[in-house]
Amino acid sequence: MMRIISGAKRGKKLLTLSGDNTRPTLERVKQAFFNAIQFDIAGKTVLDIFAGSGQLGLEALSRGANFCLFNDMSVAATDVITKNINSCNFAEISQVTCKSYIDCVKLIKDRKIKFSLVFLDPPYGKNLVNLALSELLKGDCLLKDAIIICESDANDEIDYSGFCLHKQYNYSQTKITILKKD
Repeated sequence: MMRIISGAKRGKKLLTLSGDNTRPTLERVKQAFFNAIQFDIAGKTVLDIFAGSGQLGLEALSRGANFCLFNDMSVAATDVITKNINSCNFAEISQVTCKSYIDCVKLIKDRKIKFSLVFLDPPYGKNLVNLALSELLKGDCLLKDAIIICESDANDEIDYSGFCLHKQYNYSQTKITILKKD
């Protein structure tokens, strides 16, 4: 069972995608990195670019973020995200897109949106964290001092050129890298 762990919607159960196509963030991992950024969430504009079920963006909204753009390239995932948003009554402060991360960044650039908090939790083993970080920089989508939370396989090397490493944690097979825009 996946749920929101803190904030206005604490304890709210969330729907998940069936099957093995997504890998929800473990609650203890989510708790740890949200504790690390707990004073950096209120009032933020959030991008959850590989959103899956939307749990990370929803957690940020529950903790006081102003807005979240949820993106996933799976129609099934965006359907689940929309249901979770509606069940949390966050429709007024959310938007959902169904695009590749590259097309999502292009849309953001065209709309001249800038984000102060970004979640990068892509499928493991495809170097997508590094590729997405590069796209976000090229697309000029980040505010000065934006915080980027990257979830990757513990063995992945994160190229954080253009960013400052803030913190890094390892949890078994998962690595959490918290970056700030340089």
